[in-house]
Amino acid sequence: MRLGISLPSDSFPLQRTCLESAGYGRLIASELDLGPIWLKRDDDPKEMKRRFTNTTVRNAIAADDDALATIYQDLYERTIDFGAHPNEKGVLTNVIKESVGTKILQFYMLAGDGPPLQYALRACAQIGICSLRIFNLVFNEQFEKHDFTHRIGLVSKPF
Repeated sequence: MRLGISLPSDSFPLQRTCLESAGYGRLIASELDLGPIWLKRDDDPKEMKRRFTNTTVRNAIAADDDALATIYQDLYERTIDFGAHPNEKGVLTNVIKESVGTKILQFYMLAGDGPPLQYALRACAQIGICSLRIFNLVFNEQFEKHDFTHRIGLVSKPF
């Protein structure tokens, strides 16, 4: 959230990392033999890349909650679209409109209140909620001790 407040487009790589961390946690919990592969990723990078793909993560989530897997995938793709991979949306979101077509292209370096900031903050909240829901698939007993399902339902309503 702190990065999203000051540099909205720069927050999307970190948002993607948040989703992937939750997704990898779910994948490893569903296939315990993946834990050592992940921990020793440098021993066999090809095996790591083969076993840890966005598709295998999404399928691990879908095994318990297909709707959550769809939300995960949509959010994952949006992080890529808005800057987790360098592309026009991640860069052009911060271009000062009046500078287009001039000899000097200008960019906003710090966020002001506007659509890019609002979108990035909303995405941060959505990704946080999605990630917590994924971790609930792994640590359900611990989460339910804190009334997670009810509480996450309340905070999710605006999103």
